[in-house]
Amino acid sequence: MRASFTLLISLFVPLIFSAATINPSASSASPLTETSNGTSTAGYLVALQSTPVRQPDTPVSIPGNWPQPETKRTPDITQLKTEAQELAALSQVLADQIDKFGKGQLPKDLVENLRKIEKLSKRIRIEIS
Repeated sequence: MRASFTLLISLFVPLIFSAATINPSASSASPLTETSNGTSTAGYLVALQSTPVRQPDTPVSIPGNWPQPETKRTPDITQLKTEAQELAALSQVLADQIDKFGKGQLPKDLVENLRKIEKLSKRIRIEIS
């Protein structure tokens, strides 16, 4: 029993003294800091006093009166119809351009029309969902 006690003391005493010899300028929460008038104050107390108080992220409210999620906005049906008609017209033009491409001709508007079709379909999909 006595041997284990001396072993514990021999292990912990150097740790205690090494903690007291740490350079105070190396960390902001040093045990002793020197003030402007030359007196020493406890650095831990100064650090605790200057720590701001954390505020809750959400406002405190009456229980059961939580903020409601945003309501879905209704899509503009007239805009969706015009975009769908434009998409249908582009797809008909695209069928003719693909036929020309199969014959070895590359229409100059083919890539541009494909991009327009992609953008229109994405806009319609986003509005619907």
